[in-house]
Amino acid sequence: MVFFFHWLFDTPNAWPVIPRAFVAQGALGVAIFFALSGFLITVRYRAPLEEKRVSYRTYLTKRFVRIYPVYFFILTFFVVALGRPVGFAPTTLYQGVINYTLIQALFPPLMLSGVSTAWTLTIEELYYLVAPGLMRLMGKVNAPLRQLLLTSIAISIIGFVCVLLLALLPNVLPGFIVGADLSYIAGSSIFGRIPEFLAGMVAGYCYLRRARLPWLMLNAQKLVMPGAVCLLAAITLVQVADEPGAWVLNRSLTILVALCASLVILFLACDEAHLSLISRLLGSRILVFAGQISYVLYLVQLTEPVQYLYWVVLGDTVPRVPRALLLYLGATALSALLYFIVEVPSQHALSRRLLRQ
Repeated sequence: MVFFFHWLFDTPNAWPVIPRAFVAQGALGVAIFFALSGFLITVRYRAPLEEKRVSYRTYLTKRFVRIYPVYFFILTFFVVALGRPVGFAPTTLYQGVINYTLIQALFPPLMLSGVSTAWTLTIEELYYLVAPGLMRLMGKVNAPLRQLLLTSIAISIIGFVCVLLLALLPNVLPGFIVGADLSYIAGSSIFGRIPEFLAGMVAGYCYLRRARLPWLMLNAQKLVMPGAVCLLAAITLVQVADEPGAWVLNRSLTILVALCASLVILFLACDEAHLSLISRLLGSRILVFAGQISYVLYLVQLTEPVQYLYWVVLGDTVPRVPRALLLYLGATALSALLYFIVEVPSQHALSRRLLRQ
Protein backbone atom coordinates (compact mmCIF):
# COMPACT_ATOMS: atom_id res chain seq x y z
CA MET A 1 0.00 0.00 0.00
CA VAL A 2 2.70 2.46 0.99
CA PHE A 3 4.90 1.66 -2.02
CA PHE A 4 2.19 2.15 -4.64
CA PHE A 5 0.87 5.20 -2.80
CA HIS A 6 4.28 6.76 -3.41
CA TRP A 7 4.77 5.63 -7.00
CA LEU A 8 1.36 5.77 -8.69
CA PHE A 9 0.90 9.46 -7.90
CA ASP A 10 -2.56 10.62 -9.07
CA THR A 11 -3.19 7.60 -11.35
CA PRO A 12 -5.86 6.01 -9.07
CA ASN A 13 -8.08 9.10 -9.31
CA ALA A 14 -9.90 7.58 -12.29
CA TRP A 15 -10.28 4.12 -10.74
CA PRO A 16 -13.37 2.64 -9.00
CA VAL A 17 -13.59 3.59 -5.35
CA ILE A 18 -12.26 0.38 -3.73
CA PRO A 19 -9.01 -0.05 -5.71
CA ARG A 20 -8.63 3.76 -5.64
CA ALA A 21 -8.90 3.72 -1.85
CA PHE A 22 -6.30 0.96 -1.50
CA VAL A 23 -3.70 3.05 -3.39
CA ALA A 24 -4.77 6.65 -2.80
CA GLN A 25 -5.03 5.95 0.93
CA GLY A 26 -1.89 3.82 0.94
CA ALA A 27 -0.48 5.87 3.82
CA LEU A 28 -2.95 3.92 6.00
CA GLY A 29 -0.44 1.10 5.71
CA VAL A 30 1.42 2.98 8.45
CA ALA A 31 -1.58 2.62 10.80
CA ILE A 32 -1.75 -1.10 10.00
CA PHE A 33 1.98 -1.35 10.65
CA PHE A 34 1.63 0.33 14.05
CA ALA A 35 -1.23 -2.02 15.00
CA LEU A 36 0.86 -5.01 13.94
CA SER A 37 3.80 -3.67 15.94
CA GLY A 38 1.64 -3.30 19.05
CA PHE A 39 0.42 -6.87 18.60
CA LEU A 40 3.86 -8.40 18.06
CA ILE A 41 5.63 -6.55 20.87
CA THR A 42 2.88 -7.57 23.29
CA VAL A 43 2.84 -11.21 22.20
CA ARG A 44 6.60 -11.50 22.20
CA TYR A 45 7.54 -9.58 25.34
CA ARG A 46 4.55 -9.32 27.72
CA ALA A 47 5.21 -12.57 29.57
CA PRO A 48 9.05 -12.41 29.50
CA LEU A 49 9.04 -8.85 30.86
CA GLU A 50 6.38 -9.64 33.46
CA GLU A 51 8.29 -12.72 34.65
CA LYS A 52 11.64 -10.85 34.43
CA ARG A 53 13.06 -13.39 31.98
CA VAL A 54 14.03 -10.44 29.77
CA SER A 55 15.41 -7.21 31.20
CA TYR A 56 14.38 -3.81 29.89
CA ARG A 57 17.94 -3.28 28.67
CA THR A 58 17.94 -6.57 26.73
CA TYR A 59 14.54 -5.76 25.27
CA LEU A 60 15.73 -2.33 24.03
CA THR A 61 18.96 -3.83 22.70
CA LYS A 62 17.00 -6.36 20.65
CA ARG A 63 14.82 -3.58 19.26
CA PHE A 64 17.93 -1.54 18.36
CA VAL A 65 19.49 -4.52 16.61
CA ARG A 66 16.27 -5.10 14.71
CA ILE A 67 15.79 -1.64 13.23
CA TYR A 68 19.06 0.29 13.27
CA PRO A 69 21.87 -1.53 11.37
CA VAL A 70 20.17 -1.71 7.98
CA TYR A 71 18.75 1.80 8.48
CA PHE A 72 22.29 3.07 9.15
CA PHE A 73 23.56 1.36 6.00
CA ILE A 74 20.81 2.70 3.74
CA LEU A 75 21.01 6.23 5.16
CA THR A 76 24.80 6.28 4.77
CA PHE A 77 25.27 4.66 1.37
CA PHE A 78 21.96 5.28 -0.41
CA VAL A 79 21.32 8.86 0.77
CA VAL A 80 24.27 10.66 2.41
CA ALA A 81 27.01 9.26 0.14
CA LEU A 82 24.99 10.08 -2.99
CA GLY A 83 23.69 13.40 -1.73
CA ARG A 84 20.34 12.46 -3.17
CA PRO A 85 17.45 13.08 -3.34
CA VAL A 86 18.38 16.76 -3.55
CA GLY A 87 16.59 18.72 -0.86
CA PHE A 88 16.14 15.61 1.30
CA ALA A 89 19.68 14.32 1.86
CA PRO A 90 21.25 15.77 5.05
CA THR A 91 23.69 18.57 4.21
CA THR A 92 24.66 19.81 7.71
CA LEU A 93 25.90 18.22 10.91
CA TYR A 94 22.63 19.24 12.59
CA GLN A 95 20.56 17.42 9.97
CA GLY A 96 22.90 14.44 10.07
CA VAL A 97 22.61 14.02 13.84
CA ILE A 98 18.82 14.18 13.67
CA ASN A 99 18.70 11.58 10.91
CA TYR A 100 21.24 9.19 12.40
CA THR A 101 19.49 9.28 15.77
CA LEU A 102 16.15 8.60 14.06
CA ILE A 103 14.34 11.56 15.62
CA GLN A 104 13.39 13.39 12.41
CA ALA A 105 9.63 13.23 13.09
CA LEU A 106 10.28 15.43 16.15
CA PHE A 107 11.43 18.17 13.78
CA PRO A 108 8.64 18.92 11.26
CA PRO A 109 10.86 20.72 8.70
CA LEU A 110 13.13 17.64 8.60
CA MET A 111 10.40 15.00 8.80
CA LEU A 112 11.04 13.67 5.27
CA SER A 113 14.79 14.26 5.22
CA GLY A 114 17.27 11.43 4.84
CA VAL A 115 15.41 8.16 4.37
CA SER A 116 12.06 9.79 3.69
CA THR A 117 9.89 6.95 4.99
CA ALA A 118 11.85 6.67 8.24
CA TRP A 119 9.86 9.36 10.07
CA THR A 120 7.59 6.51 11.14
CA LEU A 121 10.58 4.90 12.88
CA THR A 122 10.79 7.88 15.22
CA ILE A 123 7.30 6.98 16.42
CA GLU A 124 8.15 3.28 16.41
CA GLU A 125 11.26 3.66 18.55
CA LEU A 126 9.39 5.90 21.02
CA TYR A 127 6.74 3.18 21.24
CA TYR A 128 9.49 0.65 22.00
CA LEU A 129 10.62 2.85 24.90
CA VAL A 130 7.17 3.08 26.49
CA ALA A 131 5.66 -0.30 25.53
CA PRO A 132 6.77 -2.12 28.73
CA GLY A 133 5.23 0.68 30.81
CA LEU A 134 2.02 0.52 28.79
CA MET A 135 1.85 -3.23 29.37
CA ARG A 136 2.23 -2.69 33.11
CA LEU A 137 -0.63 -0.17 33.03
CA MET A 138 -2.83 -2.56 31.09
CA GLY A 139 -2.22 -5.33 33.62
CA LYS A 140 -1.28 -8.97 33.58
CA VAL A 141 -1.94 -11.31 30.68
CA ASN A 142 -5.17 -12.50 32.27
CA ALA A 143 -6.47 -8.96 32.89
CA PRO A 144 -10.21 -8.62 32.11
CA LEU A 145 -10.99 -7.38 28.62
CA ARG A 146 -12.96 -4.49 30.09
CA GLN A 147 -9.86 -3.34 31.97
CA LEU A 148 -7.77 -3.53 28.80
CA LEU A 149 -10.27 -1.46 26.84
CA LEU A 150 -10.79 1.17 29.53
CA THR A 151 -7.05 1.53 30.10
CA SER A 152 -6.46 1.86 26.35
CA ILE A 153 -9.14 4.53 26.06
CA ALA A 154 -7.69 6.42 29.04
CA ILE A 155 -4.17 6.31 27.59
CA SER A 156 -5.50 7.48 24.21
CA ILE A 157 -7.26 10.42 25.87
CA ILE A 158 -4.05 11.34 27.70
CA GLY A 159 -2.24 11.16 24.37
CA PHE A 160 -4.77 13.52 22.79
CA VAL A 161 -4.37 15.97 25.69
CA CYS A 162 -0.60 15.85 25.15
CA VAL A 163 -1.19 16.63 21.46
CA LEU A 164 -3.15 19.74 22.45
CA LEU A 165 -0.55 20.81 24.99
CA LEU A 166 2.32 20.42 22.52
CA ALA A 167 0.45 22.56 20.01
CA LEU A 168 -0.32 25.27 22.58
CA LEU A 169 3.14 25.51 24.16
CA PRO A 170 5.51 28.15 22.77
CA ASN A 171 8.19 26.95 20.39
CA VAL A 172 11.55 27.64 22.09
CA LEU A 173 13.64 25.37 19.86
CA PRO A 174 13.38 26.27 16.16
CA GLY A 175 12.01 23.44 14.08
CA PHE A 176 11.04 21.31 17.09
CA ILE A 177 7.62 19.68 17.37
CA VAL A 178 6.58 21.76 20.39
CA GLY A 179 4.32 24.53 19.12
CA ALA A 180 3.94 22.85 15.73
CA ASP A 181 0.70 22.60 13.78
CA LEU A 182 -1.96 20.62 15.62
CA SER A 183 -2.64 18.30 12.68
CA TYR A 184 1.08 17.50 12.39
CA ILE A 185 1.38 16.58 16.06
CA ALA A 186 -1.78 14.45 15.86
CA GLY A 187 -0.55 12.51 12.85
CA SER A 188 3.21 12.42 13.30
CA SER A 189 3.88 11.98 17.02
CA ILE A 190 3.67 9.07 19.43
CA PHE A 191 0.92 10.92 21.32
CA GLY A 192 -1.34 11.12 18.30
CA ARG A 193 -0.52 7.63 17.07
CA ILE A 194 -0.69 5.75 20.37
CA PRO A 195 -4.30 4.48 19.81
CA GLU A 196 -3.07 2.47 16.81
CA PHE A 197 -0.44 0.69 18.89
CA LEU A 198 -2.95 0.14 21.70
CA ALA A 199 -5.42 -1.50 19.31
CA GLY A 200 -2.73 -4.04 18.42
CA MET A 201 -1.77 -4.49 22.07
CA VAL A 202 -5.35 -5.37 23.08
CA ALA A 203 -5.42 -7.91 20.24
CA GLY A 204 -2.10 -9.24 21.53
CA TYR A 205 -3.52 -9.71 25.01
CA CYS A 206 -6.48 -11.62 23.54
CA TYR A 207 -4.07 -13.87 21.64
CA LEU A 208 -1.98 -14.57 24.73
CA ARG A 209 -5.10 -15.71 26.60
CA ARG A 210 -6.54 -17.62 23.63
CA ALA A 211 -6.66 -20.85 25.67
CA ARG A 212 -9.40 -19.20 27.73
CA LEU A 213 -11.27 -18.12 24.62
CA PRO A 214 -12.19 -21.43 22.93
CA TRP A 215 -14.89 -19.74 20.83
CA LEU A 216 -12.22 -17.55 19.26
CA MET A 217 -9.98 -20.48 18.41
CA LEU A 218 -12.89 -22.49 17.00
CA ASN A 219 -14.19 -19.66 14.81
CA ALA A 220 -11.02 -17.77 13.91
CA GLN A 221 -10.82 -19.15 10.38
CA LYS A 222 -14.44 -18.10 9.77
CA LEU A 223 -13.77 -14.58 11.05
CA VAL A 224 -10.69 -13.81 8.94
CA MET A 225 -12.58 -13.02 5.74
CA PRO A 226 -15.30 -10.87 7.39
CA GLY A 227 -12.55 -9.07 9.28
CA ALA A 228 -10.67 -8.42 6.04
CA VAL A 229 -13.87 -7.09 4.46
CA CYS A 230 -14.36 -4.73 7.42
CA LEU A 231 -10.77 -3.53 7.05
CA LEU A 232 -11.26 -2.88 3.35
CA ALA A 233 -14.53 -1.08 4.13
CA ALA A 234 -12.75 1.12 6.69
CA ILE A 235 -10.05 2.02 4.15
CA THR A 236 -12.75 2.79 1.58
CA LEU A 237 -14.58 4.94 4.13
CA VAL A 238 -11.42 7.01 4.60
CA GLN A 239 -11.30 7.54 0.84
CA VAL A 240 -14.96 8.55 0.62
CA ALA A 241 -14.78 10.87 3.65
CA ASP A 242 -11.33 12.27 2.86
CA GLU A 243 -11.34 16.05 3.06
CA PRO A 244 -8.24 18.27 3.22
CA GLY A 245 -7.99 19.97 6.58
CA ALA A 246 -10.46 17.68 8.33
CA TRP A 247 -7.71 16.15 10.45
CA VAL A 248 -9.97 15.17 13.38
CA LEU A 249 -12.17 13.08 11.08
CA ASN A 250 -9.16 11.66 9.24
CA ARG A 251 -7.42 10.72 12.49
CA SER A 252 -10.59 9.09 13.83
CA LEU A 253 -11.03 7.01 10.69
CA THR A 254 -7.34 6.06 10.75
CA ILE A 255 -7.85 4.69 14.26
CA LEU A 256 -10.85 2.74 12.93
CA VAL A 257 -8.58 1.22 10.28
CA ALA A 258 -6.10 0.22 13.02
CA LEU A 259 -8.90 -1.38 15.05
CA CYS A 260 -10.09 -3.41 12.06
CA ALA A 261 -6.51 -4.38 11.22
CA SER A 262 -5.97 -5.55 14.81
CA LEU A 263 -8.99 -7.83 14.58
CA VAL A 264 -7.74 -9.32 11.32
CA ILE A 265 -4.29 -9.85 12.84
CA LEU A 266 -5.86 -11.56 15.87
CA PHE A 267 -8.04 -13.84 13.74
CA LEU A 268 -5.11 -14.76 11.50
CA ALA A 269 -2.90 -15.54 14.50
CA CYS A 270 -5.64 -17.74 16.03
CA ASP A 271 -6.13 -19.59 12.73
CA GLU A 272 -3.18 -21.77 13.63
CA ALA A 273 -4.11 -24.55 11.20
CA HIS A 274 -4.21 -22.05 8.28
CA LEU A 275 -7.76 -23.04 7.36
CA SER A 276 -8.74 -19.69 5.86
CA LEU A 277 -7.71 -18.73 2.35
CA ILE A 278 -5.97 -15.55 3.54
CA SER A 279 -3.99 -17.53 6.14
CA ARG A 280 -2.83 -19.97 3.48
CA LEU A 281 -1.84 -17.15 1.15
CA LEU A 282 0.09 -15.29 3.84
CA GLY A 283 1.71 -18.55 4.86
CA SER A 284 3.01 -19.25 1.36
CA ARG A 285 6.78 -19.21 0.94
CA ILE A 286 6.83 -16.24 -1.40
CA LEU A 287 4.76 -14.02 0.91
CA VAL A 288 6.67 -15.13 4.00
CA PHE A 289 9.87 -14.11 2.21
CA ALA A 290 8.23 -10.84 1.13
CA GLY A 291 7.52 -10.22 4.80
CA GLN A 292 11.11 -10.94 5.76
CA ILE A 293 12.49 -8.35 3.32
CA SER A 294 9.66 -5.83 3.81
CA TYR A 295 11.59 -3.65 6.27
CA VAL A 296 14.40 -3.13 3.77
CA LEU A 297 11.86 -2.45 1.02
CA TYR A 298 10.15 0.11 3.22
CA LEU A 299 13.45 1.94 3.69
CA VAL A 300 14.79 1.85 0.12
CA GLN A 301 11.56 2.61 -1.77
CA LEU A 302 12.26 6.36 -2.19
CA THR A 303 16.07 6.33 -2.20
CA GLU A 304 18.20 7.27 -5.20
CA PRO A 305 18.73 3.76 -6.69
CA VAL A 306 14.95 3.23 -6.90
CA GLN A 307 14.42 6.79 -8.13
CA TYR A 308 17.01 6.17 -10.88
CA LEU A 309 15.32 2.92 -11.88
CA TYR A 310 11.94 4.65 -12.17
CA TRP A 311 12.91 7.91 -13.91
CA VAL A 312 15.89 6.85 -16.03
CA VAL A 313 15.94 3.07 -16.62
CA LEU A 314 12.18 2.63 -17.07
CA GLY A 315 11.53 6.20 -18.19
CA ASP A 316 8.40 7.88 -19.48
CA THR A 317 8.00 5.44 -22.37
CA VAL A 318 6.52 2.85 -20.00
CA PRO A 319 2.93 3.60 -18.85
CA ARG A 320 2.66 4.53 -15.21
CA VAL A 321 0.96 1.40 -13.81
CA PRO A 322 3.27 -1.13 -15.54
CA ARG A 323 6.21 1.10 -14.61
CA ALA A 324 5.19 1.04 -10.93
CA LEU A 325 4.80 -2.76 -11.06
CA LEU A 326 8.22 -3.18 -12.67
CA LEU A 327 9.67 -0.77 -10.14
CA TYR A 328 8.18 -2.85 -7.33
CA LEU A 329 9.86 -5.97 -8.71
CA GLY A 330 13.18 -4.15 -9.05
CA ALA A 331 12.95 -2.65 -5.56
CA THR A 332 12.03 -6.07 -4.19
CA ALA A 333 15.10 -7.63 -5.82
CA LEU A 334 17.29 -4.88 -4.36
CA SER A 335 15.68 -5.39 -0.94
CA ALA A 336 16.30 -9.14 -1.08
CA LEU A 337 19.96 -8.51 -1.88
CA LEU A 338 20.33 -6.07 1.02
CA TYR A 339 18.47 -8.44 3.31
CA PHE A 340 21.03 -11.19 2.75
CA ILE A 341 24.22 -9.13 2.57
CA VAL A 342 23.44 -6.37 5.10
CA GLU A 343 20.41 -6.90 7.35
CA VAL A 344 20.87 -10.54 8.41
CA PRO A 345 24.69 -10.46 8.87
CA SER A 346 24.63 -7.14 10.76
CA GLN A 347 21.87 -8.32 13.07
CA HIS A 348 23.71 -11.54 13.84
CA ALA A 349 27.00 -9.73 14.45
CA LEU A 350 25.45 -7.11 16.75
CA SER A 351 23.38 -9.71 18.58
CA ARG A 352 26.50 -11.73 19.36
CA ARG A 353 28.34 -8.63 20.55
CA LEU A 354 25.58 -6.82 22.46
CA LEU A 355 23.53 -9.71 23.81
CA ARG A 356 26.30 -11.93 25.15
CA GLN A 357 25.46 -13.15 28.62
